[in-house]
Amino acid sequence: MLIRVEWAGVNFIDTYYRSGVYPVKSHPAVAGEEMAGILLELPSDPAVLEDPEFKARNFQVGQTVACITGPAFAEYIAKPWHKVLPVPAGIDTRTAAAVPLQALTVLTFVEEAYKAEPGDYVLLHAAAGGFGLNMCQILKARGVHVIGSVSTDEKAALAKANGAEFVIVYTKEDLIKRVGEITQGQGAHGIYDGVGKATYVLPLFRKVTPPKFSFRWEGNFEMIRRKGTIVTFGNASGVVPAFSPMKLKDKNLKVARPV
Repeated sequence: MLIRVEWAGVNFIDTYYRSGVYPVKSHPAVAGEEMAGILLELPSDPAVLEDPEFKARNFQVGQTVACITGPAFAEYIAKPWHKVLPVPAGIDTRTAAAVPLQALTVLTFVEEAYKAEPGDYVLLHAAAGGFGLNMCQILKARGVHVIGSVSTDEKAALAKANGAEFVIVYTKEDLIKRVGEITQGQGAHGIYDGVGKATYVLPLFRKVTPPKFSFRWEGNFEMIRRKGTIVTFGNASGVVPAFSPMKLKDKNLKVARPV
């Protein structure tokens, strides 16, 4: 299917390819993982045209569509029909281009990486980012107690408005202590961490003025409850350091690293 690109999303995954965290399969390579634009041409293969799923999407030349696979940073792209999503009327291409990668990633994680149940307490790092705001809304709709961690009061308000029941401004509060208080000392059932290496927690010596913050992903092990699940999915601050599986034994934990 031929699509004229109007908007393309810029995401952290683009920087992962540029920095070498994720390998590029071949060169030259065009970046970008999501876009939205105008559908210009439909498939011509009779087998595709008779496919029930293809018919259900009701593609029409001239309609707005979105796509979740790259390359996206181009004027025109050609994609298999099953990678193209019809955009509902009333949603412009700029908005549509910002949705596919983050929203579909959220849906995958809440179904496959850690399926939070109603009543669970879930800690969501970077709750005011694009992924985080989508996750807040979906978790709240499922009856989950969302604990968001953010860096500023402005981001705290944004996370709250999108469904976070509790918000911790980690530059002002002791993240580990507050999670313990909120969960009555039990810890979170699940943690979604897209920050990576530098998860913010206050150091043991809390009388330093101004406070100095340490950056350790391992703080998640202190905030998760027994038999909980830590989902690490991003490298915004660097790749999570290697650790021994023995780290999981004390609480019988699970760690997932979906892509």
